[in-house]
Amino acid sequence: MKRSWWGRAAGAAALFLWAASPLLAAPLDVRYEIDVAFSATSHTLDGVVLLTVTNHSDTTIGDVMLSLYPNLYREPNPALDRTQSEAIYPRKFNPGSITLTTVEMEDGGALQFVVDDAGPHAYTLARVFLPKPLPPERSIRLRVGFTTVIPEKFGVFGHFHGITVLQGGWHPYVPAFRGGVWAVDMLPDPAQFRVRITTPRGMTVAGAEAEPVDPASETTTWIHRSERSATVAL
Repeated sequence: MKRSWWGRAAGAAALFLWAASPLLAAPLDVRYEIDVAFSATSHTLDGVVLLTVTNHSDTTIGDVMLSLYPNLYREPNPALDRTQSEAIYPRKFNPGSITLTTVEMEDGGALQFVVDDAGPHAYTLARVFLPKPLPPERSIRLRVGFTTVIPEKFGVFGHFHGITVLQGGWHPYVPAFRGGVWAVDMLPDPAQFRVRITTPRGMTVAGAEAEPVDPASETTTWIHRSERSATVAL
């Protein structure tokens, strides 16, 4: 996974949700059921991913990798000079991040995992150790809790003046799988997404449908579905 640094982005004051173009079939069939709450005060996303992985490859899989894209923004980019940094951060550098809070089987059995803390993928990859290997044509369902912190910055991952835009990968996701190994520098394999987002009432999530609102509620829940997409950006 290579570090990416982005400039300004324009748009209306809202949350934006869209899906990347559909891709061809891949060795893994990945499905995401994401339930997340967005806080406009703390600029965080707190949620859970119910992740289904079906192994259509000819390789038995002993662990599942998770990409943690927002951790690319944990530290300032040393390659940027002051002028470039000020063009990205409207006030000063502030970090973005993603933290795994729980990783367990769907039935609640806790799983061990480790986050790389050194090397070219430091803090952007986690390895989840499966209780038993996943053979070809079998499935596993994992429940992954996470918190994403959104930095104040321009571009495709950040917030500023009521606008929040998140690059695909704002949640933990499974990287591509090729030739029996995790291809972490590729786009993720195509997946099915069902995303449920709860926001403060009065916000808009473009590309999603709002559920009926209780007049007394201070929140709105939005639903987005896509069948075969590489990522969903919020």
